[in-house]
Amino acid sequence: MRVQTALLAVLLDVALVAGSVSAQPTIPNSRVPSGMPTAVRKQIERLYSEDAAVRHEAAVALGKMEAKATDAIPFLVAILHDGTKVAVPDEFGYLSTFSDPGSAAASALVKMGKPAVEPLLAALRDGDPAVRENAVHALSWIRDLQGLKPVMAALKDPSPAVRRQAAVGLAHFWDLRAVPALVAAAGDRDRDVRAEVIRALNNLQDMRAVPALIAALDDSDASIRKDAAYGLSQLWDPRSIEPLITALDDEEWTVRWRAADALTWARDERAVPALIERVGDSDWMVAESAAGALAWESNSAAVEPLTSLLTHKNAQVRAKAAKALAIIGGPEVVEPLLAALLAGPHGEDAEEEQRVLREITTALVESADPSSVSRLVEILKQEEASVPARTAAASALGEVGDARAFDPLMAALDDDDLRVRSAAGYALGLVGDARATDALLELLKSDDFGIQASAALAVGEIGGEKAVPALLDLLEHGDPWLRYYVFRGLGYTHESKALPPLLSGLKTREPTALEGAVLGLGSLGSEQAATELIGVVRDAGFPARETAVSALANTKDERASAVLSELLVEGSAALRQAAAGDLGRLNATNAVGDLAAALEDKSPEVRRPAASSLARIGTRETVQPLIAALRTKDLELRKAAAWALSEITGRNFGMARDLWEQWWRDHPEANLTPAGDCYPCTHLP
Repeated sequence: MRVQTALLAVLLDVALVAGSVSAQPTIPNSRVPSGMPTAVRKQIERLYSEDAAVRHEAAVALGKMEAKATDAIPFLVAILHDGTKVAVPDEFGYLSTFSDPGSAAASALVKMGKPAVEPLLAALRDGDPAVRENAVHALSWIRDLQGLKPVMAALKDPSPAVRRQAAVGLAHFWDLRAVPALVAAAGDRDRDVRAEVIRALNNLQDMRAVPALIAALDDSDASIRKDAAYGLSQLWDPRSIEPLITALDDEEWTVRWRAADALTWARDERAVPALIERVGDSDWMVAESAAGALAWESNSAAVEPLTSLLTHKNAQVRAKAAKALAIIGGPEVVEPLLAALLAGPHGEDAEEEQRVLREITTALVESADPSSVSRLVEILKQEEASVPARTAAASALGEVGDARAFDPLMAALDDDDLRVRSAAGYALGLVGDARATDALLELLKSDDFGIQASAALAVGEIGGEKAVPALLDLLEHGDPWLRYYVFRGLGYTHESKALPPLLSGLKTREPTALEGAVLGLGSLGSEQAATELIGVVRDAGFPARETAVSALANTKDERASAVLSELLVEGSAALRQAAAGDLGRLNATNAVGDLAAALEDKSPEVRRPAASSLARIGTRETVQPLIAALRTKDLELRKAAAWALSEITGRNFGMARDLWEQWWRDHPEANLTPAGDCYPCTHLP
């Protein structure tokens, strides 16, 4: 009690001497109470040193004591004004950054927590803006609700430095009650304040910020315009479409880039001409984002400009263009994609170039154009074509599954390059012609892992009486990755003879092989396989339960949805996540209630796949829970819910909850379309 009384007296001194220009604490040294711990008193006395570095060290030392040094709070508050620059070495004692005793004192007060709040609130009335700035910083990082309104009020402080710190602090507070105050401050006369206000609004991710962000697209500072466009890219509000289209002509490339990216969700015809123009932008990031924003089904106007990007010098741009063409679809995308495939890699980054070829291959497969088969065969046969191009052609022919691919793929088994042989082997399995069996069985004897793995999968896909015995022979191989592929191949056979080895695989301790056995059971799909998977899913000691959930869904067994619904309510976070995603694949209409409840799961990794599954199911009962999810603080869930609603209804109101609610009230009998595999719901823009 004696020490507390002394502290109150000291605080009174602070108020009386506020505004002093002395670098040392504004409390007379003689008023340091004698009854406090020796270590604390020693550091307080060092706060009075003539040397700023010593004062800085003392403040840091008191912060490290945390709750043990709360007696020092008034003295730390009393040095918040000290802005003397000090070079502070890094943890290795080499590079230095600049700090000051006042900032160190603010950081120390943060570590002391709630006991520092009242003194800091008092410091907000100090006449020195440096004191107010540091007090705002400390209150923001303590995050006690007592400090929220005072920090909001500091957005109107006469000092730009204090206003800037208040905006930074409110971003850290992450309390949506601050949004109106930040919106009001978005037009501040000081550039640095406006910049931090926009960043804070972006951090809070609240729809009430949209008008302020739209206004900031016209700011005189390019970095603020860029940040405003980024903020709008996260909020998906229809009001932002026209302003973002205008921003595509901004003189600063970063603004154009963010604006193009922000229009990706919209799929709006009004944006097409401006986006097409940006496809030819001199900056590759703008071109890439514009390509992504043009990617929606049947957007035929974008085919020609996107085709021009297939020869872009940047691999990421080419990959995005190919992906966009795959989404647009139609026969007109086939020829340019085939030409790009034949041209092969353009750069030296093998990983990026492989990604480009994968996107081109996927686009060709999804085009489902009959003419693509003959052209892919031509590429596969061309000796002058690059190995990556011929490999991709073989893979694409397998995905298409056309019988015309059989002979060329068989011939490719003798290709000089093992990558082509490996791709051809697996592709033959997808084509499913039993005439390839003997050749594939020979490939199982290869010394190359890739060839063996592809052949194991292909032999399983084709099946037949020779498949299981041949795969069992290979199962004795010691490599766990090869056993993974053998187990997968056994599952693809759908043969009852494959069940015993797969069940034996459940006992292996090697994680990779175990995963293969679990997935193999899922592919096998028999009633007994499903029964075994239900058992391991419910076995708390089984090490691959999440994989077993997916495998159980693959069986399409009528019991699966009930089991997964149980996990959605009672399982671990990882199991709930797996169940939430796989219930959609099962079209589990009886699980809509559980999935709706999962939109409020404590784990964000459960909430988002739950939204995706509701989109895949796409019944009337799924709409209201998805609209309700637009109220959440979880931005990624809001995105998933908005995209799901768009997929189901064919409308697009972004994340504007009020527009969705009004539309649903006005159109309760609207036709709904389940989102199928809901690719956009799991890979959002």
